[in-house]
Amino acid sequence: MGTSLNADAVSRNAAIDAFRAPAERASALLKATWPILRRITLDPWRITGMAAATLVLLRLQRPATE
Repeated sequence: MGTSLNADAVSRNAAIDAFRAPAERASALLKATWPILRRITLDPWRITGMAAATLVLLRLQRPATE
């Protein structure tokens, strides 16, 4: 099918996945908890403040468990 990746490419992809996974989880959690965020069509740079405020509210509502 495809070609196998060399060790450098595999390491790079793993690092990218490690950075991206928490952001994707946060996005999914925000959208599930605050349905209004699913309908927003603003520029991603403009929505950053709104998403940050929503994340603060979410953390106050659901404290992180360790």
